[in-house]
Amino acid sequence: MSAGVAVYAATRPDAPPPRPRPALSGPPAPVAERVAVPELRATLHEAPTDPVRVMSFVAQTGPLSVPAYVREPGRAAFGKLDGLLDPVVSPDGRLVAAVAQNPARVTDPRNQVLFIDRGTGERFSVPTVARPLLAGSPEWSRDSRRLLLTVSAESGDGPRPAGFAIVDVRARKVTFTEVEGEDEGPAAGGAAYRWTPDGEAVIRWTPPDEDGIRVYGLDGRPRRTIPGVRWTDDAGFSPSGRLLAARCPGEDRRVCVVDFGTGRRRASLPLPAGGALWGWFNEDHLLVYDRGSTPWRTHIVDLSGRRVRLFAEFAGSADAYWLLHITPG
Repeated sequence: MSAGVAVYAATRPDAPPPRPRPALSGPPAPVAERVAVPELRATLHEAPTDPVRVMSFVAQTGPLSVPAYVREPGRAAFGKLDGLLDPVVSPDGRLVAAVAQNPARVTDPRNQVLFIDRGTGERFSVPTVARPLLAGSPEWSRDSRRLLLTVSAESGDGPRPAGFAIVDVRARKVTFTEVEGEDEGPAAGGAAYRWTPDGEAVIRWTPPDEDGIRVYGLDGRPRRTIPGVRWTDDAGFSPSGRLLAARCPGEDRRVCVVDFGTGRRRASLPLPAGGALWGWFNEDHLLVYDRGSTPWRTHIVDLSGRRVRLFAEFAGSADAYWLLHITPG
């Protein structure tokens, strides 16, 4: 189903009580609430001052059923979206942006993005790029004004990298930027662009024979390469924007934290076997997923890798499929 015709039945929520100010650095607060999420077979461990939390997700419930869910404003509950969508909540919590989970399998020729106001339920759609181009992997800018989409081109060998599109949400306009000189393999077509903290550039992987992560201007031209890190889809910036966390070069089970401006290594920490980096919790803590435990767990760890607090537990199975979006909320 096209994201442009999906329906989300929402009503204006009662005004939630104000949240305590999030802790942007320092040790995380003790868990105050355990949130059961049966659609994920998961339990979220949350505190009122947590700066990030699970705000939306996609979870497979059957061979042809992969529904999406978005957290209801001011609540621990999640509401279901109609259609095979990938939804992300804006950092200010006001809007949901939803794209097709698999753009190559929908009939929408314009790759529309569906926007939903979480307070009023108002919906509108913005066309992005025309087929044979495909748009996915949505990511909000930090000011919640623009949405970044990774654009690929259909081909018989899988998606090929094409560039990125930026949706100006207020103006409901889209700018597509073609990026030349990228690796042309299918794997490159699946690697997503990410915003830099100031919203003036994007990052993406470098070809396999190069070290570092490449920074592109919004005109699509390479600006520089950040050394000392290797691309993963969960590479990301700390809340201040000064630090970048990603895999260490040549080491699948180690995360390196570098200074974004200089590339100087600030820390490194091990990943568990079968584990993954899930991004930043606050300025001096990361989220690390551990599939080797029973149940599967995500921990908040400090920059030495020491586990500080449990973030989530999942009663998963080898054939389970889900995709989580962890954002401020």
